[in-house]
Amino acid sequence: MNSRDRMVASICCEEPDRVPVYLRVFERNYLVNRDLAWRSRFERVKLFLSLGLDDVLNLHPPLMVNSEVEVKVVKKPEAGEEYPILVKKYSTPKGTLKHIVKMTRDWPHGEDIPVFNDYIVPRTRVKKYLVEREEDLDALSVLFVRPNGLVLENFLEEAERIGGFAEENGVLVMGWGPMGGDAVIWLCGIERAIRWAFTKP
Repeated sequence: MNSRDRMVASICCEEPDRVPVYLRVFERNYLVNRDLAWRSRFERVKLFLSLGLDDVLNLHPPLMVNSEVEVKVVKKPEAGEEYPILVKKYSTPKGTLKHIVKMTRDWPHGEDIPVFNDYIVPRTRVKKYLVEREEDLDALSVLFVRPNGLVLENFLEEAERIGGFAEENGVLVMGWGPMGGDAVIWLCGIERAIRWAFTKP
């Protein structure tokens, strides 16, 4: 069995040739020795397979902000706060969305706030989530549009390149983007997502 067959068998509750060993490596490009870092995900796959590990290639569908949405980001100090705050405002045809975070020492996104990211979850960092009221869903519904033009072309080329490499090396490709529970938590925060699941399903 190659890595993909092993992973698929496990996912389907079938018997693989051995237990898959899949390490999801976040925010680093080496295992133990920094001198043996990989420069691309393709190098990582080849390294992991050579070590007898399994791996997965992620395919990130593009998100396109609606051209009718005006986006403005402001960085400013806040009285009594150790860190400056970032305010990102989306003015959409159906209302305004606002996201406010503290630029803590470990903030990795410069002077921007991504819509979908683990760094925008902790209540200690986020002063205002993008979606805090039911009315915010109207504005959210027009924030993104279907990818088209060059963005779509580039994505399809990347998908073909990843698919070809995955086929040749026997690894699984996983679609990776804002999905289900992750997206809800990134948009609303953990507490609100759990509360709404019971009070406003």
